[in-house]
Amino acid sequence: MSEVEFIIIDHLYFVTDYAEFKMSTSFDDQLLKAILWQLMEKRWIKCLSDPETEIWPNIGEFDQNFTEYHYLATKQGLIVHNERSSQNG
Repeated sequence: MSEVEFIIIDHLYFVTDYAEFKMSTSFDDQLLKAILWQLMEKRWIKCLSDPETEIWPNIGEFDQNFTEYHYLATKQGLIVHNERSSQNG
């Protein structure tokens, strides 16, 4: 898990909309878009169209709409995140 992935998952313990999420990080949209997609491919985060509806957009839909979505770390993502935390702690 990269440092950027760690920071992103650290902010996604609860369902978070993109605008709120972006304000809590110092990363630009292009970096966030790329890392969010990678984390989705690894199944470390979920993408939601609203706070309760999980979706799996294709790359084209994601590129166009990633700022409209909500995100949440998955159980698998939290396990990897917490293992790294405990190794550094």
